[in-house]
Order: sequence, then C-alpha cells, then structure tokens
Amino acid sequence: MANLFNNITLITGFFMFLTGVPVFMFLYRTTQDMSFSIIITLLCEVVVLIGGFISKVGQKLEGRLVDRFADWIDITLQSMFSHYKSKYLEYMVYQHRVFDVKGLSTQGPYNLELERVYVQLGVDPTPAHEVSSNPIHKLPERLRSGSHSIWEYITNKNTRRNHYAILGAPGSGKTTLLKHMALTLASPRRQRKKISAPHLLPILLFIRDHVNSISENPKLSLVQLIRDQFANRQAPLPPAGWLEKQLEQGNCLVMLDGLDEVADLQKRRAVVTWVDQCMVSYGKNRFILSSRPFGYRSNPLSNVTVLRVRQFSIQQIKLFVHSWYLANEIMSSQKDDLGVHEEARRGAVDLLERIDLTETLAQLAVNPLLLTMIATVHRYRSSLPGRRVELYTEICEVFLGKRQQARGLELDMTPAQKVTVLSQLACYMMVRKIREVSVTDALDMIAKPLASVSPQITGRQFLQNVENTSGLLVELESGKYSFSHLTFQEYLAAIYIINLQLEKQLIDQVNDPWWRETILLYCAQADASRIITACLKSSNATALSLAIECVNEARLVKPEVRAHYLKVMEEGLEDPDPRNRKLIATALLKHRTG
Repeated sequence: MANLFNNITLITGFFMFLTGVPVFMFLYRTTQDMSFSIIITLLCEVVVLIGGFISKVGQKLEGRLVDRFADWIDITLQSMFSHYKSKYLEYMVYQHRVFDVKGLSTQGPYNLELERVYVQLGVDPTPAHEVSSNPIHKLPERLRSGSHSIWEYITNKNTRRNHYAILGAPGSGKTTLLKHMALTLASPRRQRKKISAPHLLPILLFIRDHVNSISENPKLSLVQLIRDQFANRQAPLPPAGWLEKQLEQGNCLVMLDGLDEVADLQKRRAVVTWVDQCMVSYGKNRFILSSRPFGYRSNPLSNVTVLRVRQFSIQQIKLFVHSWYLANEIMSSQKDDLGVHEEARRGAVDLLERIDLTETLAQLAVNPLLLTMIATVHRYRSSLPGRRVELYTEICEVFLGKRQQARGLELDMTPAQKVTVLSQLACYMMVRKIREVSVTDALDMIAKPLASVSPQITGRQFLQNVENTSGLLVELESGKYSFSHLTFQEYLAAIYIINLQLEKQLIDQVNDPWWRETILLYCAQADASRIITACLKSSNATALSLAIECVNEARLVKPEVRAHYLKVMEEGLEDPDPRNRKLIATALLKHRTG
C-alpha cells in the first residue's frame, strides 16, 4: 500500500513538472526574465513536499484501509456464494406462514395458511389518546371510510418519519398484520408487485421474547438480538457482517410486536428507550412497533407516526368468513373441488345471515379475533351466543371438550373441570403481571385444583392435553407456557375470582389498567355494585372511566348503586369545583376513546 502511495507521488510530481515547463517557456520567451527560473524551483519544491505528505498519510492509513477492504471483500464473497438471503427469506416464510390462532384451532393436526384467510387491514394516522382499547368500539360515521393500506405508508418517501407505532384493541389483528407483511416481503418479486410492496428485508421480533435481555443490558445491539433469536430457534445464522451491512444501508423493515405484553412498567420503559436508540442508530431503515393503546400511551416512542388499526368493514367480514370456511373445508376434506367450495359457501352464508340478523354479533364481528371465534363456534356448535363474555364461555367449552363429546369420544376431564384448573393458573399470571410462566411454576399452580377434580392425571399430562386438544395454552420454544391470547388469560382469571368469591382482590385494582379487562369480564357475570362503588370513590379518571364500562356490561347493579352512579356523573359535570368537572369530563372522554 505504501508503494502505491509513493507511485502516486511520483506520477503527481511528473505531471506537475510537465505542465509547468511549457508555462515557463512561454513566459520566458515573452518577457526574457530569468527570474522565472526561481518560480520553477519553488514549484518543484512544493511538488516534493506534497508528494512526501501524501506518502506519509498513505503509510498511516495503510493498515486501516487494508483491513476494511479485506472485510468488504469477505462480506461480499460470503453474500455472493452463500445465497444466505434466499435462505433467510425461506426461514421467514416457514416461521410465519401459519394462521397463528392456536386457541381457535379446530382442525386437529391441520394448520391454515395465513395467506389463504388474511384480509388486508386498514390503518389511519391517529393520535395515541384517540385509539380505542375496546375490541368492539363503534366508530363515528365520519371515520368509517377512507382507510389506507400499511404499504401506502411504508412506500411513501415523502413522509417526514420513517417509523410507525401500530395501535389497536385486543384481537384487532396487529400481530397478524406484521406476519403478513413479513410473508409479503419474503415472497417472489412478482407477488410483491401486485400490492406495490417495497424491496425490503423483513425482520420480525416479538418483544416478549427479548424483554429480559433488553432490560438487563440496555446497550444490547439490534444485530446481537437478531442473532440470539436465530441461535435459539436453530435458524441459519447470517455470515459475519451481513446483518450489519443490511441495516447500515437501510435495506430493512424492522417489526417489533407486542409492547403491551410487557406488564412491568420499568421493563416497558427500558424497551421503549432501547427501541428509540435503535431507530436513531439505524435511522435509514423503517421501524414498526405494535401495541394495545394502554401499553403505549404510558411510554410512547419518539419521532413515530401512530397508526390505528381499523375494524373490519362489512365487506371485510364477508371476505374473511368465506375465505376461512373454504380454507377449513379444504384442510378437513383434503380436497379442493366444486363440492368442497359449495360446502364452504353454505357454511359461510349461514354464518353471515346469523350475524346480519343479530346486532350484538354484528358488533363483535368487526374484531378479527372475535370474528374467528364466532366462526369457530358456529362451525362446530351451529349456535351463536350474545354478549362477549358468553362468547368466551362458548369457546372455552368447545375447545376444552364439547367438540370431542359431540363426536362420541370419552373425555378424561369435562370442560368445566379443565376451566377450574386453568382459571387458577390464569389468576396467578394476572397477579404476577406475566404473559409466560415456567413449566415448574405452572405445575405448582395447577397441582391442587387438578388433584381435586382429576387426581389420576399428572400435571404434565394435563398441560400437554390442553395444548394438543384445544390450543388455549401453548408451550413456547423457551420452555414456558402462555395462554395463546391475553384475552383467555383475562377471562379465566375472572372465572376464578367469581368461583372463589375474591371480589376484594379486584376492588383493590380498579386504578390498574392491567386488570381492566378482567374486571369488566367479572362484572359481566356477577353483581358489579361493589366494584362500581369503589370506582366512584376513587379520584382517578381511569377508575371513573372503568365505572362507566362496568355499568354498561354488568350482569347486575343494585338500584341504589346505579342511582348513585348517575348522580355522581350528572352532578360532576356541573360541579362548581373545576377539578371535579375536569375529572368527570376526563373519565367520560376515556370511556369514549378507550
């Protein structure tokens, strides 16, 4: 390398000498002034000095340049000959191609392909405080049209921000949307062109899998996190420097799912700080984070555009139901002919007619998860319940044994017995504010109720049976168990509290958003009077907002409590104390937007 710089110096000097001589000769002939020889001498000295300087700089830089050039050659050759990118995209397809709703799986050993049943969700820019946490929140008429595809934002190069936070109620399809995006970007170019998807490398990470690593090591790099995930899942590891190169060049769409599943506020703050740092360090790329509204509002990200996931329209409900029925009929019959299509059409039409005739079902059906639940119950029970809590009850009964009973199969445990065991585990997880539980802790929690209802079955047998036959509880790759959706955990915890008369435990939690859904599901099945009274005594807008929802969903409210509630709300808006007026107004606003 030093020889190269020396040669450059000599060439530079020679070039300057050649250009200087004609100039000197011209000036000399014109003026006959011999003093120009002095100028030539000085010019040659300058050339020598410059050449020497370049040579010294070259010697200093030689080692660094050689190392970088060697690294570049190594990365380039590995990328060219390892075909890693194609392996990576293939891995992404294998990981995310299944319509992942194990808690609703009714095909036995069969899985539905996500792309067969997926319906494109609409998203809209919306302030975080205006995104509803209610899975069936009714949108104002002015907001029921004009939604956009997520690809319109990802491909828009004129936006000021490259990063997005996707917010939506439970079951609104946030995770499914990210998986669909990963599959789309991993598909052949001709398929991406159909929806104008960009040429970006998809990176999909589930925050719940990495929250401990991030909180314990806030300086953990994004590259190391991705490599750790690959190693844990025995995926093909990228060549050295390959991921760094993709991120440095801005070739990636980084998707982070489930901020709301981090119940610990301190850990959630650590995750948000880490994500903010990643978006600065790798700002050329596009980042998307998904969360429920409550999980995001307390710790929002910097410099992101908030997008609200829209509910299903009537057209989307019809498209999903027809696609879902067809996918199920094809898998169950292992055929794809006119007879299968006609059978699927009959089932879909019958379900859509029932939804159209029942206002409550129509309200539930706008939520993708709830619509999937409705379709599952309809296909295997040919009946549909009314309220949301009744639907959850139906689903638990169907998944935990009613299907097998309908086929004439004998069960080791009844659905009610399984609910008894699972509900204690669910309540334990709610109290600990966790979404995952170790096998050891799970076995400890179910030991007593299991011994009471079915002593002949071991704890491990029970966990495996529930996972294999219902999917309500799933074993994760990390060796832990989790309810397949937080909704099931919240519902079963409410059942446990009802059965053991632990209402006092809920009264103490009226100010905690983590318990909000469980409290509502409890009130929908019990006397909500004491909880509503506790909410009204609180000076917290969150509790007052909860009181409004409890009154609306409660199975029973004592007349005197209802009268007191109406008085508090009516008088609060006209209270001479502006603090009280603001409190009630804030609670009503929270109810409308949350």
